[in-house]
Amino acid sequence: MIHSLILSDRRNNQYKTLGILIFIIYPVLSFPFILKGILKRERWAYLLGAIFMGYMGMLYPPAGDMYRYAEDFNLYKFHRLKQFGQNPFERDKLKRLKGQVI
Repeated sequence: MIHSLILSDRRNNQYKTLGILIFIIYPVLSFPFILKGILKRERWAYLLGAIFMGYMGMLYPPAGDMYRYAEDFNLYKFHRLKQFGQNPFERDKLKRLKGQVI
């Protein structure tokens, strides 16, 4: 009986190591291992599942807001890098202050 528990624990440890190794190499291929680990309520599977969902969230842009992203891109497309640090409202305010001082 104890021998079977040791083998079972060793097999479970190998399964966990294999799932983590596959996740490091190719996360999409490790999804069945993660899913099986989540169904068995193993802590490592929950962690890798959360990381996997984060990776998937970074790969796909939000489709509903794509119009806004395209609008912002077209707004800043022809700007130079030094123009991003300048606030146009602040520049006008400085011109008005200069005019008052003179």
